[in-house]
Amino acid sequence: KETGGITPRQQLQEVIRNLPHVAILDLSSGIIIKKSDNRLYWKCDTHWTPLGAYFGYYPIAKQLSRWFSNITPMRLSDFITWRDWRYGGDLAMMIGENLNIRESYLALEPKRGWLSKTGSPDAYYRTHHPPKEADDDRLTIMESTNPDLPKAVVFGDSFLVKLVAFLAEHFHRAVFHRELLFDEALIQHEKPDVVIVCLIERSFHHVLSKRKPPG
Repeated sequence: KETGGITPRQQLQEVIRNLPHVAILDLSSGIIIKKSDNRLYWKCDTHWTPLGAYFGYYPIAKQLSRWFSNITPMRLSDFITWRDWRYGGDLAMMIGENLNIRESYLALEPKRGWLSKTGSPDAYYRTHHPPKEADDDRLTIMESTNPDLPKAVVFGDSFLVKLVAFLAEHFHRAVFHRELLFDEALIQHEKPDVVIVCLIERSFHHVLSKRKPPG
């Protein structure tokens, strides 16, 4: 919560500002600059569109390229785009109209195609993170055939879902976990070259209070 005029974002930045080997990226300014380019957030959902996710992805990839010389951020010109449609969204669901409301968005796909593919969970994940439903997106494992790329573990909230395809292109193996707090056992299992946490400000209080959200 806001304390003495200090926002949750400012509180979190202050907590981790002096930690070694940690980079803090505030994506809000870049998103605001690009909001006139096209629709970056859904009308009927609180999350970003694929184009909005791209503009969130790019500064993350730019930072990664400073640490790993074999990572090159994908530019918007590297994608083919087309107009598509989808139904629903969390706001539409709140009023029971998710099957009746649809809106258009700009879809993106790399001209070379997506190189990273979904990997199969090993015994560790089948034991510790079994999926609850067929479409469970809380844990996603992505792999590429390039062994020279680094490995990553990425934690985040629901905004992470649309970042998966973009970020996965830069890793030999990446585990994306919709979890707001570090899962230290998972990190030890993966032994990644980098750990990334992607959160929007409404999720910060779970991190600052060091507790998991309900549900």
